[in-house]
Amino acid sequence: MEEKDMQESYAVEKPAAFAPQISQFPGKTQDLPIPLNQLADFVDYLPDPTFAIDRDGCVIGWNRAIEEMTGVSRTEILGKGEYLYSVPFYGVSRPLIADWAMGAAGGMESRYVSLERKGEVCLGEAFCPKLNGGEGAVVRGTALPLRDHRGNIIGAVESLCDVTVRYRTEEKLKQSELKYRQIFRHTPLGIFHFDSTGVVTDCNDTIIEIWGSSREKFIGFNLLSSLKNKKMKAAVKNCLCGRQAAYEGNYLSVTGGRISNLKAIYGPIVSPGGVIEGGVGLVADISERKREEEVLLESESRLRLLSSKLIDTQEEERRYLARRLQDGLGSSLSAVRFKLQSLLDQTQKNRIEREGLVSTISEIDRALAEAKKIADDLRPPVLDDLGIISTLGWFARKFQSLHPEISLTVAVDAEEMCIPEHLKIVLFRIVQDAFCNIARHSGAHNATLGLSMSEDSLLLRVQDDGRGFEPAPFSDGGLGLNSMKERAELAGGWLDIDSQQGGGTSIRVCFPLAV
Repeated sequence: MEEKDMQESYAVEKPAAFAPQISQFPGKTQDLPIPLNQLADFVDYLPDPTFAIDRDGCVIGWNRAIEEMTGVSRTEILGKGEYLYSVPFYGVSRPLIADWAMGAAGGMESRYVSLERKGEVCLGEAFCPKLNGGEGAVVRGTALPLRDHRGNIIGAVESLCDVTVRYRTEEKLKQSELKYRQIFRHTPLGIFHFDSTGVVTDCNDTIIEIWGSSREKFIGFNLLSSLKNKKMKAAVKNCLCGRQAAYEGNYLSVTGGRISNLKAIYGPIVSPGGVIEGGVGLVADISERKREEEVLLESESRLRLLSSKLIDTQEEERRYLARRLQDGLGSSLSAVRFKLQSLLDQTQKNRIEREGLVSTISEIDRALAEAKKIADDLRPPVLDDLGIISTLGWFARKFQSLHPEISLTVAVDAEEMCIPEHLKIVLFRIVQDAFCNIARHSGAHNATLGLSMSEDSLLLRVQDDGRGFEPAPFSDGGLGLNSMKERAELAGGWLDIDSQQGGGTSIRVCFPLAV
């Protein structure tokens, strides 16, 4: 960074005190504590980088610390004048604060980013581009004139301190503060500060817009004594007690009179010593979001209602088709079989005719069995006749007969009369889909079907020890998971699947019950 740029960006800070090494010199019209020719030895013992010049501007002292800072040895610089002692700092010959302390240099203000006198003590800060291998450093200098016993200036001594770390820290702090101010002014959130008594001390334009107020009305407003909303006031009190607090809901602005749906978060401002100095409030107008949520909820409600009606319609169609298969096609096939059986009984001698009748009757029996199977899958009569518990037992026996390689255990701890009617078909369909997956995909050897009831809920559990899978969040993947989940939710319940590769699968479905 160039010297000029550093000077323009560096904040002027007036030092509160000067280096203790320089303060050892009286700075008054009296004898020096040591002879001038012994000053070099004294300067050499000082821990801070220090040099001394005589009245002619020749270097008479250059200690080890300044050797390390500049890379210039005392043998190279002692006795040199014409401001050559400034070259290791600036790359050019120019007066330093020590020269200013002797009153021998004018126009120094333009050379330093901060410069001041406190009595005879001269203090200043500047960017020295040649230090640190050319990277530069911000250096603070403190200088005093040296006088003889008559009060005549015979030289000056200057002590230096590298304040680059402090400068960079201050620069970072400034940038942080600048960013905060930009956020404070331009964020879509309303922000305001208040002190430990609850009085608003600052705010951005967004909070004024949200509350329909003005800075004149809001700045100085006492939140603790003037807020009308009890929950909002409680949130402010909690904040000033050192806790983060929040408020969400409709709010009537005291200073603006505007009603809006808000979400407010309050956080305490705590000093390094742990003292609560005030708080900051972040306010978002969520009116539009609430309206969108209401529209979405209404849309979801309509969709659920439509889905529910669709499922009800499907179940009615299944019931109708099952009845038609049993009462219509089943009865017709049974009648045909009866007639064929009668004809078979009457045909005693013609072997060819008898074999044809026997074959036809066998085909009809298979057709009747298939029709019954289809009807049972559509809507098992046992569900309407005996209820869900008997249906689960019937289903388990049927599944075991079709898949003898899978050992099925059934555990039911519920009373038929306590299970709501609208849940019975939902339970059966979920069990039907779950065991279809077990038979087709799991490779399980053991499975469990459980139904239990507590005072306020009904729990269905289907578990197997198969290969399992890694389910994405209800990604169907051909397993009917979405269908099961949708059925459960439309009936007011929830469905949870726990599965992992090689660890089997567990499906839990819970339905709240009215107490």
